[in-house]
This record gives sequence, structure tokens and C-alpha cells, in this order.
Amino acid sequence: SIESLLVTAPARTLLDFAADASPDELELAVAAGFRRKVVSASGIEGAIERAPLRRGAATLRALMRSQGGPVFTRSEAERKLLRLVRQAALPEPLVNARV
Repeated sequence: SIESLLVTAPARTLLDFAADASPDELELAVAAGFRRKVVSASGIEGAIERAPLRRGAATLRALMRSQGGPVFTRSEAERKLLRLVRQAALPEPLVNARV
């Protein structure tokens, strides 16, 4: 029955996903969770605190503490450009901002 279906919280799911995801995939997943309001920064930090040695915890922690944090992009081209900007240590552009 549906009552016996076990699920994890979105923040824990992102922690588990971080173990195998590429940096781009993880950033997109976290940013999409923020955008859809199914996860919060404090929720992710809490999941990391509860399982600090779990595979993926260091990767997710680094993403959350990176300058600008996770950024939602709509295309692979946007992700590639953002990656290049970060690698060049240039100021990050506003992404998907209303003009």
C-alpha cells in the first residue's frame, strides 16, 4: 500500500545524488529544488550535518558554500558559459534575471 512506501526528504535525496552526479548535474538539481521551493539551504545544510561522512557530502557542502551558490540555468550553453566565467574567476553574471 502507499502508506508503506518509504521516501527520503528532498535534501537527503540531493545528498545521495551528490555522490554520483557531475558538478553541473548537482548544481542544476539543487537550483531546481530551490526554484520549485521543495528544498531550502538550511534543509540541505541539515542533511549534510546529519551525515557529514556520507559519500557526496563534501561535494554538496562545497557547492552550497561556493560564491553565488547553486544557479539555475535553462540550457547547456548557459551552464558552459557559467563554468567558463567561474574558471576565469570573473564576476558571475545574473542568470535568468528579469529585465
